[in-house]
Amino acid sequence: MKKYIIFYLAILANFTLILGENPENEIEKEQATVSESIELNQNDTDKELIINILGDIIKFNPNPKDTDVQKKLRSKNQLAYLKEINSKWIGKKISFESVNLNDVKAETELSTEGIKQSKKLIQQIKNDPSSQILYGDGNIEKNPLIAFAIAFQLAFCNTCWQETGKYNAIYYLGKSEQYYDSKIITKNIQDSPSDIDQNNEVQVEIQKVFPDEKSVINLEKNKVTTLFGTIKSINYESGQFMRPKLTVYLK
Repeated sequence: MKKYIIFYLAILANFTLILGENPENEIEKEQATVSESIELNQNDTDKELIINILGDIIKFNPNPKDTDVQKKLRSKNQLAYLKEINSKWIGKKISFESVNLNDVKAETELSTEGIKQSKKLIQQIKNDPSSQILYGDGNIEKNPLIAFAIAFQLAFCNTCWQETGKYNAIYYLGKSEQYYDSKIITKNIQDSPSDIDQNNEVQVEIQKVFPDEKSVINLEKNKVTTLFGTIKSINYESGQFMRPKLTVYLK
């Protein structure tokens, strides 16, 4: 009889232990460990630079509680803030202490057909009063925001693009070989704990243009290196179902 009681108590103890484990807690611990690992693999100087570039733009990220009117206002304010960021940083020389080369691709620019289509798109944007802050004087060369908008609209138009002879090198932060791991985790004390993961993780990509094939032929993929350049433009994207993304373009 004693043996059965001892056996029953052992099973009960194991069953209680299993019930006491919370899968959600385990997932949170795993995510925290991953985040800590990513943070440790990044250079502090690089993180500070990215956070300085971002400023307070994350407060304009989409909020699921927003009404349609609030969504439009938040998007408009984000666009205005991004314009300020570009005005502040374009032309500044910066350096990243530790970045990982992901790939090198031929740079493209608008072809004759692309310019024709872009003019139509610019006119459409101008006809929308809510986009006034975006188009400015309509000069693509001096307005990176409208350039991004045009590039997005014409992304799948093969005849709208042609190679320039230059090359674009794409870098991720620290030792990150995967796009998903190249992110900055910022902190905003105004956010509630439940909002921190969604609103404060920003995907980061750095792109630098090199003048010719000779200048990139010896670049090694997945090699951690130092990167110098002058800021050409900055883009920031955020959406309801996507992690915010910061792209810094260098020349």
